[in-house]
Amino acid sequence: MSLSSKVGRLIRFLANFLPCSLCEGNEAGGHGVAKSLSLFTLFPLISEALIAATDGHPPPLVGAGGLAIGTQIASLLTLGVSGVVLGTRFLLSPESLYTDSQRQALIAADSSDSVRTMAFDYVRNILGWPEGVDGRALRNGKLMFSRMTAKASYILFHRHCD
Repeated sequence: MSLSSKVGRLIRFLANFLPCSLCEGNEAGGHGVAKSLSLFTLFPLISEALIAATDGHPPPLVGAGGLAIGTQIASLLTLGVSGVVLGTRFLLSPESLYTDSQRQALIAADSSDSVRTMAFDYVRNILGWPEGVDGRALRNGKLMFSRMTAKASYILFHRHCD
């Protein structure tokens, strides 16, 4: 069976048995698939496949990954998204367990300040993620990112704190 027929079967299954589908791009914070497409590339592909698999009656499709401001949400609505999931954006809320210094680091960061890495997972010993899944973190003075091997993908000078 070819890969395209497997993908087609999966899409038909999702469209017929799930009340809602989530489309997450590689911009997502936290843990996710390391090598995937961006949300704005992936969403139209998934949406078209769901429409085709359900004779034009797809389940709601929700977008996630790297969304923080209204214009991004509006852009997805234009593409036909049924809803959005915001994650990292809520780390700035008073209910978040983040410290003030962690919140300030998020506010000061731009998109080039984040890296996909397992470094913090190794430090905190929270391993066991499926193959191909890693985390997104802010680059900082305590982390030097390298792509040598999974376990050697980090050099920590001090344990990340704050």
